[in-house]
Amino acid sequence: MSATTAIIWLVYLHAILSGYRRQRRATIIITATGHGLNARCFVANLGLEPVNVLGVVIDSELDGVKRRTDIAELNGSAEDSTQISKSIPHGPLTSGAYADIGTFKQLCGLTQPSDDHPRPNEGEIIVTVIATTAADSYLAGAKRTFFIEAADEGGPPYLRADSAQTKQIRSRAGRRQLESALGCYNDDHQTRF
Repeated sequence: MSATTAIIWLVYLHAILSGYRRQRRATIIITATGHGLNARCFVANLGLEPVNVLGVVIDSELDGVKRRTDIAELNGSAEDSTQISKSIPHGPLTSGAYADIGTFKQLCGLTQPSDDHPRPNEGEIIVTVIATTAADSYLAGAKRTFFIEAADEGGPPYLRADSAQTKQIRSRAGRRQLESALGCYNDDHQTRF
């Protein structure tokens, strides 16, 4: 009888500890509202703990041209740069808070369509958010892929997410990729920007 009681208590302890760990985990959501490249990109913290956003990296492949951009390095028009720099979510993001980080056109560094820079008809945009939490000494992150697809009958291209949910980056290999994206040293964990 006492062995059965001990097993039941161990199952309860495991359930309680698993729930506690799940509550303290960072949950960052990346979403788009709107249509096409003019859709706005939002980053939200749905975890119970605040997160400190260290960076947002945009990997894009538009009409066969690959590009990686740190959101802080965007070079748009003066208006676009000012608007984006005001909304860059570097720093704390409390539980339930969100930040508008700009349109996908701005995030990809695209200006108005011209002969040199035509409007892309297809491609993909990967938005990666890199953050830390007070609950954990490791980097936390989230990634979401959006596809640009040509519309029927020559209309403007539309934006489609690859899945219904944002992928949370929690694995050791994923955290190393986040460190690499930030330019961290692996030996002494100092950050260089």
